[in-house]
Amino acid sequence: MNQFYKAIIITAISSLIFSCSPLNSINLNNTYKASEIALEFKINYKKAISTYEGKSLTLIGRIDQYYKNKEGEIVIILAEKGKTEGVKCNLINSSKQVKKPLKQGKNIIIKGKCVGFNEMVIFDKCYIIP
Repeated sequence: MNQFYKAIIITAISSLIFSCSPLNSINLNNTYKASEIALEFKINYKKAISTYEGKSLTLIGRIDQYYKNKEGEIVIILAEKGKTEGVKCNLINSSKQVKKPLKQGKNIIIKGKCVGFNEMVIFDKCYIIP
């Protein structure tokens, strides 16, 4: 099989996979990659803080870790595998949002408000977009 036909097959398979993806049904126009926002804060903190602080944003990212804070709410850290920069998402009413265990390494969509930076970008009042 020549390269041309291989390229067509790969393109067709990729299109099929994306069209079946749950992300395809969500409007991603106002969605930001958590890893890109984290990198922006690392590269140019002043510009990033003036751009994002106080704004409610929808993030997509990989669950690097998660835990319960002292109030018993779930905190999710979104970061790419092997990267130190990430986004800390403090969920609200997490017991109502998280019905089954979260999976480390899985992509997730979260909406929340950017409240600043302290070793990581911090988002509060977050909720998971199903």
